[in-house]
Amino acid sequence: MDTIDFFQPKWLLRYYDVIGVCSLVLNSLGLYLLLFETLKLGRFRYYLMLLQISCALTDVHLTFLMKPVTLCPFLAVYTVGALSTYFNISAHICVIMVGFFALIQLESLIFCFAKKHQALAFVLRIHILPNIMLYFYYLMCIICPFVLCGVLHHLYIPTEQQLDYIEKNFPETLPGFLSLSHFVLCIKSDNLTGFYFCLFIGGFGLCSLFLFFIIDMLGLMKDLKLRLSTATYQKHHEAIQSLMVQFFTSLMCIGPPCILLVIVFMELNHGQLASQILIAWFTSHSSVNMVCLCLFFPPYRRFFLAKSKKFVFKKFFSNYWKFSETKSRLSELLRHQLLQGITKINSFTFVTFRLRFICFLLETYDRWRHVACKYFSFDGLTSFDSGRISNTEAEMNEIDFSKPEWLINYYRAIGITSLVLNSFGMYLLVFETGRLGYFRYYLMFSQIICTLTDVHFTFLMQPIPLYPLLSIYTVGVLSSWFDISSHFCVVTSSIPTLKSPLFKIISGFIALSQLEGLVFCFGMKHQTVADILKIHIIPKPLLYFGYFKCLIAPFILCSSLQYMYMTRTEMLEYIDKNYPQLLSNYSHLTHFVLYLNTPNLSWFYICLFIGGFGLFSLFLFFIIDIFRMMKQLRLKISISTYQKHHEAIQSLLVQLFTSILCLGPPCVLAVIIFIEIKHGQLVSMVLIAWFTSHSSVNMIFLFVFFPPYQRFFVRKIRRK
Repeated sequence: MDTIDFFQPKWLLRYYDVIGVCSLVLNSLGLYLLLFETLKLGRFRYYLMLLQISCALTDVHLTFLMKPVTLCPFLAVYTVGALSTYFNISAHICVIMVGFFALIQLESLIFCFAKKHQALAFVLRIHILPNIMLYFYYLMCIICPFVLCGVLHHLYIPTEQQLDYIEKNFPETLPGFLSLSHFVLCIKSDNLTGFYFCLFIGGFGLCSLFLFFIIDMLGLMKDLKLRLSTATYQKHHEAIQSLMVQFFTSLMCIGPPCILLVIVFMELNHGQLASQILIAWFTSHSSVNMVCLCLFFPPYRRFFLAKSKKFVFKKFFSNYWKFSETKSRLSELLRHQLLQGITKINSFTFVTFRLRFICFLLETYDRWRHVACKYFSFDGLTSFDSGRISNTEAEMNEIDFSKPEWLINYYRAIGITSLVLNSFGMYLLVFETGRLGYFRYYLMFSQIICTLTDVHFTFLMQPIPLYPLLSIYTVGVLSSWFDISSHFCVVTSSIPTLKSPLFKIISGFIALSQLEGLVFCFGMKHQTVADILKIHIIPKPLLYFGYFKCLIAPFILCSSLQYMYMTRTEMLEYIDKNYPQLLSNYSHLTHFVLYLNTPNLSWFYICLFIGGFGLFSLFLFFIIDIFRMMKQLRLKISISTYQKHHEAIQSLLVQLFTSILCLGPPCVLAVIIFIEIKHGQLVSMVLIAWFTSHSSVNMIFLFVFFPPYQRFFVRKIRRK
């Protein structure tokens, strides 16, 4: 049996607090919008409100009142929420309440589908359900939650019998269970198997009912479009769109309990951590539901667009970007800003806003760092990191802690080169690519992010790897002059003496923003060509979802790195216990960071791989589709207009190629760390140096292969 941790996972309890507050805020906002922003839906909005309230009650119960902590591989939980702590209510009652609220939530969603289906059916006078069937359904909705609660109570055995069962079969876990004041253990039996069978049949019936309503409503809507006015049809369409969004978010977030049951029966290694992640995933249902509604439900989307135009745009962008001005005025304004050294153009101001926001989030999180869960305490890590301790003493002794002067000098040289080339590139984008129109500003956003990445690596950070450990130390400006730790050169934290956001720019954040900038440029050019041909136009909700992912992805990356961080004391204790021969050298380093090979790090790598594969697929889709559309576009527009689009695409392809060429080294570096090759420290230094050359190589390739830049240099050479 896998080792069971009976200590409270602080990260999970903090997550409950955060997601509970988010759920309350978002659901309160949802109730407000249903009351005052969806008047076109009529009485149907009150059915949606019932669903919203049931979602809110489920999340509040799980995140504040119950706070369950799983004890995998047992089918057991203990609770530390308000009901158990303040009112001494048993974990068994809390579990029954979860089942009650979750089933009411599903029934509310079915009820909304049924009401909308019958509303459409009455208009067309077809597929009207008999009243007897409807009344039977209402009766089932009332009875089923109580039946579920009765079955769960029937499966319950008293605490004394649970302890007797544990003492008889798993005596080594008895002290841990005795230390818990509120827990419940479900013992495998024929009754439990029958309960699972009934749950499977009920779930299959609910899925069949949802499928029937969805297919039939879509069929009814086709007939309805020919009989109703545009406004009335739009009202029904928006209501169905709301239901579809909530149905898919329910599938996405209610799936974890099913996976949890599989984990319990298969008794997977580290199943307790996996089960806690699944429970945390489940509690995010209401928040994810509201976020998706704000993105894809037209009344909500109109509300936020109106508010954003009124407040956010005026606050952040009105001084730098005025849509009412002509193209010549925009160019003049941008040129004037650059001459005066003002770099807060539209895109960069947006990046600065995001950096300030992530600084605030991680400053708050850093206050909780000292109460990290046991998985990241020193004792808990030694068992997970046993694989890495297999390095021989000889390999560890080969680590060179001296400062490689060649690498430091290379950082300085490539940093200066990058600044010069990128500054020149920005000048050319402003004054030599007028034919590209507004698209050149998207290219400038990508150019600025490339520059920031290189400046951070070559001047502010200057990382030096300590292979074969996943460790680096930094000797850049941030560490040498401002005493900022190596970890905060990767992830930001609270720096009370430094107020400027320039000192909190982070490598992970900027590197991901760099890729997002390139994806954004591809997406904008793809949609420009698609709008001309009136084909392959991406729906607005999907675009807004993409923008939303671009906003949150850097936050998630930085939070993940912050979560894996250990304090200097913890790192030195780990080194002292596992690599005592390295302790003296590490003690002399003023700024270093060490990341351990834990299951969380493996999940982090998996997520990075999935994200990288997704980005690569997106690039591939844009490239293939753009080339197909360009063939059709050539016959419909003038030669000069076609040449403008062709040059923009050529610029993007050059930057994509250089990105693949220079972003490959981090992937190779990760492989080298795991396979542990000889002279790996020198190889890792070369790979990092290769990565820092990305921006300079990118600019050189643009000078050679991008026609506007080619024409500029040819013109200058002919003059001489």
